[in-house]
Amino acid sequence: FTDGAWREDNRIAGLAWIFENPDGSVKSQYTSLADFIGSPLTVEAMAVKMALAEVINLDLERLCVVSDSKVLIQALSTKNIVTEIYGILLEIFNLLSFFWEIHFRFTPREANLLADSLAKQSFRESSMLADRNVRGIFPQTLNL
Repeated sequence: FTDGAWREDNRIAGLAWIFENPDGSVKSQYTSLADFIGSPLTVEAMAVKMALAEVINLDLERLCVVSDSKVLIQALSTKNIVTEIYGILLEIFNLLSFFWEIHFRFTPREANLLADSLAKQSFRESSMLADRNVRGIFPQTLNL
């Protein structure tokens, strides 16, 4: 599952991606921050790109990417270019060559609440990190 949260006032984005085990339990979850982001669709695409890069590092060859962005899932499924996210889509399409099998699936926002809350949580953490100019990928601990 992937999601992004965007603040238009300061153009900061919170990104989140979650990897699940085949039984649906959470395997790991990550957040990241990004600056100078122009739109919510860009944030959603960046979250997918970051998730794919992380999966490549984990050496997984099969994947189902789930997002609550219909426009993004349609573009990824059909390999159609959306001008607003042209560069990010090209990067994603290049990453696809690392997988034997990959599927893209839309999910309603109500079914993506964990990724949504992680993306929004990264905003709260950003205020603590801003003074130290820290950016990066942050694995999240599981509170089960």
